[in-house]
Amino acid sequence: MKTKRYLIFWGHWHYPQGGWGDFHYSFDSIEKAEMHISERCYQYTVGESERTPKTKKFKRFDWWHIVDSNTGKKIREGKIYDE
Repeated sequence: MKTKRYLIFWGHWHYPQGGWGDFHYSFDSIEKAEMHISERCYQYTVGESERTPKTKKFKRFDWWHIVDSNTGKKIREGKIYDE
């Protein structure tokens, strides 16, 4: 698999892997990278039983960065907050 220009890194404040350990995906455009982050930043679970189907939303990671692999510079960053 060829790495694309815009690299996505994300992780947790308490357990960062560091460097390439926090790398997850790469994309050809910033827009696609940002869309991927917004689609992945939260996860949903269904309640314990079918009689009480409570949906719970929780964040999958605490922070994210988009790095331009041509320049090596971080071009976007963000934090994910509990809702």
